[in-house]
Amino acid sequence: LTQANTPQTTQKAAIKSAKRGTNRMLRLVNELMEFRKLSVGGSRLAVQKGDIISFVRNIYQDLWTISKRKEIDMTFTPFAKDFQLTFDHAKVETIVFNIISNAVKYTPQKGHITIKIQLDEQNENIYIIVEDSGNGISEEQEKELFHPFMHGLVSQGGMGIGLYSAKEMAKLHHGDITKLRSEERRVGKECRS
Repeated sequence: LTQANTPQTTQKAAIKSAKRGTNRMLRLVNELMEFRKLSVGGSRLAVQKGDIISFVRNIYQDLWTISKRKEIDMTFTPFAKDFQLTFDHAKVETIVFNIISNAVKYTPQKGHITIKIQLDEQNENIYIIVEDSGNGISEEQEKELFHPFMHGLVSQGGMGIGLYSAKEMAKLHHGDITKLRSEERRVGKECRS
C-alpha cells in the first residue's frame, strides 16, 4: 500500500474537504445576510488598520490551490511588500474573494490570472486589479453584471448576488468595482484610504 491509501491519510483528506465545504457554506450564509443589509441600506463599515498587501495575498493563496487544479497560471504582483490601510476586513475579504474566485471560475483550463495591487501617484487610492484570460461576456451581459440575481445570464451555478454585493461594499469604502472592456480585460476595485 502507498501512503496515499492509508486510512489516516484518507481521514485527513475527508476532514479537509469537510472543512472547505463548511467554510464555503458559512461564506454563502454570510453573503446572503450581507446582501440583505445592503439591499435595505443597513450595512455599516467596521474599519480597522491592516496590511492590505498581506490581506490580499492570503486570499490569493487560498484560491491558488483551486487555480492549480485547472492548471491556471495565477500571479500576484503588489506595488510594495506591505502597506497599512484602514478598511473593513470582512467586507474587503468578500470583495476580493468574489472577484478572484470569479476569475478562477471563468478562466479556462491552462489559462492565466494576474492580480496586481497598485497605488496611484497621489498615494490616495489603492487599486486591486484582476486580469484573466477568460472569454469575457457580451455587452448585453455586461450591462447587468452588477445587478442582483444574475443567475443564469452570467452566473454559472452561483446565486447571482456576489458582484452586486461586492460593488455595494466597495461603495461603502468610497470606492468602486468596474469591468473594463479592452485588450486587457480586467476587473478593478478602488478603495480610498
